[in-house]
Amino acid sequence: MVSIHEIENELLIMKEELETCLAEKNNERNPPLYLAIKEELKDVKLALNKLHTGKFGICEETSQVIPLEKLQMIPTARTINDFSITNYFEKNTVF
Repeated sequence: MVSIHEIENELLIMKEELETCLAEKNNERNPPLYLAIKEELKDVKLALNKLHTGKFGICEETSQVIPLEKLQMIPTARTINDFSITNYFEKNTVF
């Protein structure tokens, strides 16, 4: 069974990795990639903020609790619909 602390640790690792990627100057040569990394970092920071304010794992559309098992797969999910395959890939497509 997954714990909230494991998810928090994963988010902190993601944050560090994304910040490292943004610090690398070669990403600026690929604007779509640079923007995607910035957007993902924003999502990670929002998830961490929600963890600290007690709002993590609550669907922003329906206020339903999102199961931790799902959040383990996509810890930056904001809604229950983020787990739809179509929505997930549309959100993360980089051109």
